[in-house]
Amino acid sequence: RKYRSASGGERRRADVALLLALGELAAGASGRPIGVRFFDEVFDCLDAQGQEAVVGNLLELAQAGPAVVVVTPSGVGELLRGKSSETP
Repeated sequence: RKYRSASGGERRRADVALLLALGELAAGASGRPIGVRFFDEVFDCLDAQGQEAVVGNLLELAQAGPAVVVVTPSGVGELLRGKSSETP
């Protein structure tokens, strides 16, 4: 399926996957681990299931080592509350 014909949520999932993959490539190319990764409004256009999937991926990433900083509207922050250390 082409990116342009995908729904907004499908495109956002592809965008997040690309962000994660590019982070891994950057770490590999530099030979150093990435200490902090920032994600700005990665939950836009995602339904509840998509939001849960992205939260799971971000939590896995954070458990692997780098600090993960998520900038998101307050309503989506409820997904992370209790699962991570979040500062309002």
